Amino acid sequence: MKKLSDADARLFACDCAEHALRLFPELFDPDPDLSDGPYYAIWCARRFAGGRTSEASMRLASDDVADIAEGLTGAAHHAAYAASFASEPGCPQVDMLDATMHAAVRAVMLAECDWQEAALQKYLEK
Repeated sequence: MKKLSDADARLFACDCAEHALRLFPELFDPDPDLSDGPYYAIWCARRFAGGRTSEASMRLASDDVADIAEGLTGAAHHAAYAASFASEPGCPQVDMLDATMHAAVRAVMLAECDWQEAALQKYLEK
C-alpha cells in the first residue's frame, strides 16, 4: 500500500470535513472569502498542503473553527470540528486523519439520527 504524503493526507482530511459540512448548508456558508468558519479553514488547509500559505495562517483558521464548534451541538458540532482537525498544523499525520475522519463520521451519523427521529415523529403525530 502506498503511503500518503503529508500534503495528500491533509487534502483527504479536508475532503472528509467538507463532505460532513455539506449536511448543514443553513449553518455554514461555503464561501471561503468570508475569512472565518469551517470552509475558510479548509481553504487554508488546502493552500497549506500546496505550499501556498503559512502554518500560522492555518493555525488561526483552525482555532477560529474550534471556537465556532464549541458553540454548536450535535452533528454540526462534529462537522465543524472535522474542519478544525483538518486544518490543525503540526499534528502528526495519523492523528490528524484519525481525528478528522472520526469527527466527520460522527457528524454524518448524528445527522442521520436526527433525520430518523424527525421522520418517525411524523408517523407518531398521525
